[in-house]
Amino acid sequence: MKKIIAIIISVIFILSLSIPSFAIEPTGEQISELKEYGIITGDPDGNMRFGDTLTRSEAVKIICTLLCFNENSNIVGIESPFPDVSEYHWAKGYISIAKELKIVEGDPSGYFNPEASVTNEEFIKMLVVALGYEPIAESRGGYPVGYNMVASNCGITEGLQFEVNTPALRGEVAIMTAKALDVPLMKQVGFGTNAEYAVMDGKNGMALETLRDNFEK
Repeated sequence: MKKIIAIIISVIFILSLSIPSFAIEPTGEQISELKEYGIITGDPDGNMRFGDTLTRSEAVKIICTLLCFNENSNIVGIESPFPDVSEYHWAKGYISIAKELKIVEGDPSGYFNPEASVTNEEFIKMLVVALGYEPIAESRGGYPVGYNMVASNCGITEGLQFEVNTPALRGEVAIMTAKALDVPLMKQVGFGTNAEYAVMDGKNGMALETLRDNFEK
């Protein structure tokens, strides 16, 4: 019975996302913050192009910058983690970091597809993992439904409507990223066979911790 209920919930959630997507722009405050923090800077001419899509490489750069990593961070070695990401690819450092942090994985053949458009579901998963909520997302059905549910509960996708399995628009990516700055992080507080996780929301003795803290120091 529980399995049937889970399937029904998953179907309802997916259908709720099956609404045509249209360009939505972030607020002026959100744009200012994202620019100030260097998370989203626009094209070489400074145009934000909120109605355009973005590649998986560009999405990974946003996530790494959100986590205050840059392409030269020495968290990984010099070898490219995917066969289709060359040593000279502009985002190789970011992609390597994201792979090391388990924010991204390869496709069934082990390729990253750096120039493919990132989908709404893929970017949502990257954000949810970056915020530490992967355990909850996996317990609620995994990719993509579990991650979509977590993003909704955290307010990341509030007010946004997506078409299933379609390229994410820059404007909506900017909005989700800006909202993620203030989501309390989830961290592992128990280890070993009884791993425990806690939301760092400033309640029940937990400190309040968000990604914004890294930029406010």
